[in-house]
Amino acid sequence: MKAAGYQWDVERKRWFRGDASRRVRAEMRSGGRSARFVGGAERETLTDASAPVMAAVRRFGEVVREAREVALGGKDEAMDLQIKDVLSSPLAPLGWLVAQCALLAVAQALLAPQWPSLDAASAQAAALGLVAAPVLCVLRRAQTDAQPGVEHVDGTLERLLVDAALDNHALPAPWSWRAESVKWRAGAAAAELLAGATVAAYVHAGLQAGVASSASSQLGAAAPWLAVAVAALVPLAGAAGTSRPPLDGISAELDAAKLAARTAEAYFLQTAADELDARERAAAAAESAAALRALAAGWQERFGHASEAALRQPLYAGAAGLLSAAIWQLADGAMAAPLVAHACVVADAYVWGCDGSRATVELELPPSPSASQSHDVS
Repeated sequence: MKAAGYQWDVERKRWFRGDASRRVRAEMRSGGRSARFVGGAERETLTDASAPVMAAVRRFGEVVREAREVALGGKDEAMDLQIKDVLSSPLAPLGWLVAQCALLAVAQALLAPQWPSLDAASAQAAALGLVAAPVLCVLRRAQTDAQPGVEHVDGTLERLLVDAALDNHALPAPWSWRAESVKWRAGAAAAELLAGATVAAYVHAGLQAGVASSASSQLGAAAPWLAVAVAALVPLAGAAGTSRPPLDGISAELDAAKLAARTAEAYFLQTAADELDARERAAAAAESAAALRALAAGWQERFGHASEAALRQPLYAGAAGLLSAAIWQLADGAMAAPLVAHACVVADAYVWGCDGSRATVELELPPSPSASQSHDVS
């Protein structure tokens, strides 16, 4: 973040870029989702928004964050800080790497996976992986697009580790920053590749091979394909666990945003500055209410369909798992097939598919109610 020109605001606990005297930005964040008012040809976040607009941004942020925390069962700040401290430790990446190596060593000793080598069998297996890769890339993108603002289950821990390793105080780091950082994308891709190899060894050479061997005496030639179906249940179950309610609190955020929008004007009238007269209070409240309603509408438009994808997400993941297991079976157990396919998926996710706006609502300021009224009178 520092290399990109950002500075850490200790008071507000957020990153800012530019003149410190103008660091109050018209933006808010809840979990991995954010909203901001933008302006100008480059659509930069506004730093000169009026006091009523900033009041709306603060109010909207407070409402959706509180709703998210309640939906997730409350927030233990001490535990949250401990987890972040562990992830931010300089030893955390090393610990993760040692764990991955240990798991791979155990897999090698117990399961003896057929790792890629320079032979014809590995080349044929790699070709199968390349054939399957486009479909797997489409399925990964479908999962990401179906629930914007929710971390994809694959690589979640690895992304957080790279966030922390690159000195991010807020975990997870915003996708807008992630997409701009070549170091982050390279680190996250490398970490997910290694973690994917570990998972593939246990799922294919372990679970899938074990099911096929156990069922072969009863099912004969059908046993390997039963094993393919069983292996597909692993990613399906993972996606089912992360895509169901409370879904990182999105549904609760949307409900809270709708309620805040309905009661916005009354709330801002009650909380307007005492030094304003009645007319000024009404004008400020109307401007704040208009800004908050714009935020609520943008939040609904961007994240409102996430809950509807709760059923599709496991199906996408299960289909991807089924295809990965099938190519492993067709390659006679050669790990080159799923590993090459996974490498293509990771490259697509972090090189071509790393969209910095995937979890951000960008809005232009709504027309000032007082200006609209003046225009109508004229």
